[in-house]
Amino acid sequence: MATTSLERIRATASHLAAVSDTTLTLLIEDAALEVSKLNAPEEYQERLIRYLTIHLASISPKVVLKEKLADLEKTYANAGASGGLLSTPYGAEYQRLLDELEVPEKKKTLNLTVL
Repeated sequence: MATTSLERIRATASHLAAVSDTTLTLLIEDAALEVSKLNAPEEYQERLIRYLTIHLASISPKVVLKEKLADLEKTYANAGASGGLLSTPYGAEYQRLLDELEVPEKKKTLNLTVL
C-alpha cells in the first residue's frame, strides 16, 4: 500500500504549517486506512491519501473570526464545520478522484432474505 509523507503534505498545503508533525502523522494513518478499503489502483493511492489527509487537517482547526474582550465573546468561522468532502477543495479533489476511478464508496446496506 502506498502512503504519503509530511513533506508532500506541507508542499501541497502550506496553510498547515502550524499543524504539528504528530497530528499530521496520525491523520495520514487515518487516511491510509480509509484508502486501503477502497481497492483503488496503486498509482492513485498516494494522491488519495494526501488529499484526504489535507482535508481532515483542514476541517479540524477552528478559525476565530471575531474576539471580544469585554464580554469574553468569540466567533468562529463555520466553513467546513460539517466535515463533508465538499467542504474543502482537498476533499473535493479526493471525491473527484474517486469518481474518476469509479471507486464505489463504502455504504452500509441491508440485505434481507424472505423465506
